This record gives sequence, structure tokens and C-alpha cells, in this order.
Amino acid sequence: MSYRCAPLGKVLPIRRQSSDTLHLVRAYAQASLARAFDASAPIDFLPRARVGVEGILQTIYVAESGDSNVRKNLGELMSKPEVMKAVPHRLQAAIRYLQEVGNYASHSQPITGSHRAIDEDYVAAAVSSLRVVTTWFFEDWLHEAVPPDITAAPRFQREATSGTPAPSATAPRAAQVPPVGLPPRRWTAARAMMALGATTVVVAGIAIAVW
Repeated sequence: MSYRCAPLGKVLPIRRQSSDTLHLVRAYAQASLARAFDASAPIDFLPRARVGVEGILQTIYVAESGDSNVRKNLGELMSKPEVMKAVPHRLQAAIRYLQEVGNYASHSQPITGSHRAIDEDYVAAAVSSLRVVTTWFFEDWLHEAVPPDITAAPRFQREATSGTPAPSATAPRAAQVPPVGLPPRRWTAARAMMALGATTVVVAGIAIAVW
């Protein structure tokens, strides 16, 4: 069964038996997450990721509170004790991060001055964050496998099938993703200087040991 990704207020009646509402919000969350991981353009992924996380928290809220009123945005859901008690603290920062970058990408952003284009490097951390939150939601909270329409999506499986170690396995994230606002050319120069400095330290250490 397919579910259209529209604002929940347009999909669900305001009041309905909580079991029916829970079924629908859970299906909405799954459809939203599949749509996010299927996004081809980086700028499309971020707003969809925010909607997907909102669907996750709406599902948790309905299940934990029994309240069938789903007219709540992500910020409101994150203020609900029922939601925050269910979501591990280690994931709350990731959810807030997805909220911030999702809001940022939802508005037209200049590419000059202190801003930079929303490219693959920019969304890499958001993709990893959404993957972690999604896996927790299905495997730990729902106690079921992540649905195939999500695991088959390009962005969900890209890291696992690329044949290249994840960035965290090869170097710190700070050494791989340019800071927001730093042009790629300047970032490349900065990385070269960092590498040169590390090489100098190693050579100096060898010289001291030999001496």
C-alpha cells in the first residue's frame, strides 16, 4: 500500500481512534523517509529528511501519549516529554541537527559571500544522521527490520555499497567536510597545510630519535 507524502493535517482527520492514527502516522513516517533517501539532489534531501524525522516523532508521540491530534510540527514534538523520554539522548542532537539543516535548505540560500552551495559534502553528515535515527526507529523502537523501500533507496545504501570506507573510519569528519562558508578551493589549501604540518612533525620526531 502506498501513502502520499503530504502534510499530516491533510492526510488524517484531527480525531480518530489512536490505533488507526498510529497505523497511518507510522506509514506516513515510512513513506517520508523513503522519499528522503531517494532524493537525488542534495538540496532536496535536507527538507525531506526533516519531514521524515517529523514523521518518526509523530509516530512516537501518538503511541506514547494516546493523543490522536497530529497537527504538531517538529519543534512542538521535540518539546513533548513523551517523545524525549522515548528517544535516546544520543539521537536527540542528531534530530535537532536535521531540523536546523532542513529549515536552512527550505529557503533560498545565496552562494556568494559567507554562504556556499548545498552540495554532497554539505549533506553527508545529515545523511548519516538520518540513517542512524531511521535504523533506531525501526529496529530498536518498532522491533522490526528497516523496510525495503528505505534500504533500497540510493542514499541509504550508498555508504554500504560504495566500496570506500566511511569517512569516520579513515579520518575525523572535520578533516573531510569543509566548514560551512569556506570555499572548496580555500578548504583544499587548508587541508594541504594540515598535511604538511603533520609531515613536518613526523620528520622532526625521526630526526630526534636518530640523533
